[in-house]
Amino acid sequence: KEIIEPRFVYLSSLCNYSNQLIDKAVVIYFTNPKSFTGEDVIEFQCHGGIIVAQEILETTIIYGARLAEPGEFSKRAFFKW
Repeated sequence: KEIIEPRFVYLSSLCNYSNQLIDKAVVIYFTNPKSFTGEDVIEFQCHGGIIVAQEILETTIIYGARLAEPGEFSKRAFFKW
């Protein structure tokens, strides 16, 4: 089992649900409380363009992520303090 170190930058192949390559992107894992919201967060830094970002977003939703409500991250960060 591979362990992802918090706050370390990884170049990773991101694949969709069918295991097809979407993009090679930078991935960073932030653990609580050392993130903006004080929660565990994974950040993807992909190549430009809406198609790549949309496919990454759709894949994360298939695996259980959800879209944030408008202002949700700022609200969570505010209430963390």
